[in-house]
Amino acid sequence: MRFVPSLFVFLLLVQADSLAKNTVSFSAKTVFIPQAVDGTEIQYAYFLSVLHSIAELTEQEFGKVELVQVDIPMMQDRQLAALGGNGLDIVWSATSVDREKSYLPIRIPLCNNMFGYRVFFTSKEGIAKFSKNMSIEQIKQLIAVQGFDWPDTNILKQNGFNVTTSDYLTAFRLLKEQFVDYYPRGILEIENEQKTHAADGAYLEPHHVLYYPNFSYFFVRKDDHRLAARLTSGLNKMIANGELERLFKQQSFVIKAQQILKGRTIHKLKVELSEESAEIEKHLRRFMKAPIED
Repeated sequence: MRFVPSLFVFLLLVQADSLAKNTVSFSAKTVFIPQAVDGTEIQYAYFLSVLHSIAELTEQEFGKVELVQVDIPMMQDRQLAALGGNGLDIVWSATSVDREKSYLPIRIPLCNNMFGYRVFFTSKEGIAKFSKNMSIEQIKQLIAVQGFDWPDTNILKQNGFNVTTSDYLTAFRLLKEQFVDYYPRGILEIENEQKTHAADGAYLEPHHVLYYPNFSYFFVRKDDHRLAARLTSGLNKMIANGELERLFKQQSFVIKAQQILKGRTIHKLKVELSEESAEIEKHLRRFMKAPIED
């Protein structure tokens, strides 16, 4: 799994018009960002590193900026509400059509195409419910759990899965008590969650993985074109000097994810993307050797 220069040339062109219209001089500014939620620390460190690199690479162009974590950890729905309500300036999140309408997305995937792979946590007893040769239709008959506000929840439901909802931590308890059969999780989240929730009786199902086109973007408020311009400029600089690729590939959770993918049956699902994100996904598949088939 690698970043591809052709994709990045394409992304530079996608962002160029917006950047040209909105670039301005920045004076010193404080930018408020989320703090890490329990269980997301290693992924958080990656996104924070990207933001620090952006701040440094764009300082001459835009001026100094201070990244300040808010005092209270927030789950994703509260982060987005705070972004809309001026409590946060930047949020990073899986994209969706609704989110791209409600907020201003920086349409450069922060995790390449790997954000769309989902593997399953299950209970010790639940392992027996899965077999290497079971079909996607058989998996759909089992009960999955997902977050109340996650785009993944609607994606699974639209693809015919049996899904119940919960908050993030309660979902692991539902799994342990066998109220649900499995808990689809992003493959980039598995390294940390295996360590954190092994004692809770969470076992990794060994045979299957779901894939649906999905990207992680930075989002800012709809009217914050100046910050969007700075993020766009910084990410494009990181693409041009190879830093984004190097930083992503060296993450332990990325290395772990690539190991987990090996030998699994990949089930590709349908998902609605914005026109802009769909074009990025199509271009990515065209130029990247990825472990999926149309």
